[in-house]
Amino acid sequence: GFYMSDRHSNETVWDMYSGTVRYFPLPSGSAAGMDIEHSLPKSWWGGDVNDAYKDLYHLCPADRVANNNKSNYAPGVLKDSAKVNNGYFFMGKDETWNDNAFVVSDEYKGDFARAYFYIATAYEDLDWKADFSKYINKDSYLRFTPHLVDVLLAWHRIDPVSEKEV
Repeated sequence: GFYMSDRHSNETVWDMYSGTVRYFPLPSGSAAGMDIEHSLPKSWWGGDVNDAYKDLYHLCPADRVANNNKSNYAPGVLKDSAKVNNGYFFMGKDETWNDNAFVVSDEYKGDFARAYFYIATAYEDLDWKADFSKYINKDSYLRFTPHLVDVLLAWHRIDPVSEKEV
C-alpha cells in the first residue's frame, strides 16, 4: 500500500523519519535502506500479528537508522537531542520520563499523534503490556498515561490534518 499512500508525485518515498531521497523501484517493491515502521510500537501490545499489526494507517516507510533508534520509545518532550538528530527525527531524554523519547518534524507531529489515538481507540481490546507502564495506563480510556496524552494532544494541535493523511 505504500506506493499509493507514501509516494510523492516525483516517485520518491514519503519518509517522515529522514530527509534522505529514496525512490520506489517498482509499484510493488520497497526502497533500499527503509523499514516498515509501526508508528505506535507493536511491542506495546506484544507484537501479535492481528488487525492492528497490519493496519496501514499507522504503518509507514521509515529510514532504517532512525527506525532502529526509535525502537519502542514514545513521542515526548526532549530535554536534548543528543542521541539522534538528522534534521527530521530527534531522540533524547524526555523531560518527564527522563528516558529516551523521540520527536519528529512539526509537519508530521499530528500524523503521529492521530495514529496513536486511532490505534488506541480502534484496538482498545489489545493486550497492552505492563512493560511499557511509563506510557500505558491499562486502567484508563485510550490506555495512555497523562504525560503521553499531553504530548500527543500538543502534537495534534501543532500539525493539522494534511493532504498526506487524507
